[in-house]
Amino acid sequence: YKRLIKLFSSSVIVLLEVSAYWIVWHRYYNNLIMAPFFRRGNWLMVAVYGILLLFFLKTYGGLKIGFYKTGNVIYSQILSILFVNIITYLQIALLALGFPPVGVMFLMTLTDVVLIVLWAFIFQAVYEKMFPRKRMLLVYGDIPAFHLQEKINSREDKYLWGCAYPDWPQADYEDGRRLRCSNYRRCSIA
Repeated sequence: YKRLIKLFSSSVIVLLEVSAYWIVWHRYYNNLIMAPFFRRGNWLMVAVYGILLLFFLKTYGGLKIGFYKTGNVIYSQILSILFVNIITYLQIALLALGFPPVGVMFLMTLTDVVLIVLWAFIFQAVYEKMFPRKRMLLVYGDIPAFHLQEKINSREDKYLWGCAYPDWPQADYEDGRRLRCSNYRRCSIA
C-alpha cells in the first residue's frame, strides 16, 4: 500500500516536469531548429527528456518521498532537473545548429522548481497523515543499546521515541500502552 502511494506521488511529479518540457519544446524550441519535428520526433524528444529525468532522479534519490526528509527530496529533485535541463539545452543547441535563447529554458527550470517544492510539501504531508510515526518504547538490560537507538533515531520518518529504559524489570506491554507506544521492544543485547 505504501509503495502504491509512493509510486503515485513519483508519477505525479515526473508527469508535471515532462509536461512542462513538452509545452516548452512544442511551442518554442521545435520551431527554432532547421527542420522542425512532427509527431514522432516530438514524442522522441519528450521520451529522451523523461528517460534522462528518471535516470537522474533515481541516481540522486529524488523519488524517495516518505523516506528522505522533505528538504533532501527537494534538493535531489532540483539537482536532477538542473542536470537534465542543461543536457537537454545542449541537445537542442545541436539540433538548432547554434545556441537558442536560454531564457525559456531558465523559465521552465524555475517553474519546475516551484512545482517540486509544492509537490514535496503536499505529498509529504499526505504521506505523514496516512502513515503517522510510531511511538517507540525500548527496554534494555545491562549493556547499553546505543547502536539500536541510533538506528531508530536515523528513521525520524518512521519512529518517534517514547522512552528508553535501562534494566527496568517491571516494563511490559501495559507500560507501552500507558505511554501510548505502538511499538514495544525488550532487548537483551549480548
